[in-house]
Amino acid sequence: MDMAYMMSSKIFYHPDIIKAYLKGNTVNPITVKIYLTDKCNLSCNYCIYKDRVGNDEIEKTNIIPIFDSLKWMGVKGIVFTGGEPTYYPNFNEVVTYAKKVREFDLGLITNGIIYPDVLEDLTWVRFSLDTITRSIYSKMKGRDKLQEVISNINRAIEERNNRKLSVTIGVQIVVTKENYKEIIPFIEYWNLSYGVDYCQIRPIENYRYTEEEWDYIHKQLEEIDNRKWKMKVMTTKYKWEELENDYQKTYADCPGADFIGSIDTKGDFYICCTMVKDETAKYGNLISEHPDKILDNRKDIHANFDYSKCPVACQGSLMNKGLVAFKKLQHSNFI
Repeated sequence: MDMAYMMSSKIFYHPDIIKAYLKGNTVNPITVKIYLTDKCNLSCNYCIYKDRVGNDEIEKTNIIPIFDSLKWMGVKGIVFTGGEPTYYPNFNEVVTYAKKVREFDLGLITNGIIYPDVLEDLTWVRFSLDTITRSIYSKMKGRDKLQEVISNINRAIEERNNRKLSVTIGVQIVVTKENYKEIIPFIEYWNLSYGVDYCQIRPIENYRYTEEEWDYIHKQLEEIDNRKWKMKVMTTKYKWEELENDYQKTYADCPGADFIGSIDTKGDFYICCTMVKDETAKYGNLISEHPDKILDNRKDIHANFDYSKCPVACQGSLMNKGLVAFKKLQHSNFI
């Protein structure tokens, strides 16, 4: 299967925006994450956003102004995340409007408890599952819902296949002290004949693995590389490398911030998902402010932000490494 859509080099599909970045001009974001709700129907013990979980959600009357502003900015793709996005009372309606009226490409990150009955409008959906063992799932997630989630994943695959939809379906395991021995069994389970397109394995940013855990994880990652799989297995090596580098990034600042962003339940627009609620990372409000002003604010925010607060192994790490190297290129007319 061609998995080129998983590569950070997709950014070069947008040459006009890259050109603006290289010249130091205003850069319009390509992809943004939207937090429709802060509510969640699980209580994951590793969640780095626990402090954000609450009862806030975007008011229905504000959805259209937010999408209008993003369209004006030239945003191409929207990722619904949370909280649990499917927990939002008007989720299906929001997705349909974003796709069919505003023509955004849409992605969904979900825990899978509520079936996402909008597959035809999604470019991709990723189920955050983390384990195939019921007892471990209950311990990690706070609820005994593993079988319901597995059933919904299989239902999504069946619907995709029966209706011949183009949506990409993935599963994810966030590696913690509870499930670090389950990486290979997790992949083997979904690799059988279930129709999952890819499996993503990623570390947890706010946890330091013990030596024993590291050794066991490494052996499994090496085994993954040495075996053939029917589905694509994304080990997110760039994330693990930053953790092995004494939890240090190999670049300064965040050039990738120009191309992404995150919007919270109040319509506030931030640098990225990890900096939501950080006032020093906020560009403005998409409901009350004109998007032109927010684009102008981004440059000042980027210049003054304290990037030492950023976690390692973040969403933009791989993109940042590529952009830093790209900007250092010389003799560009000699291919």
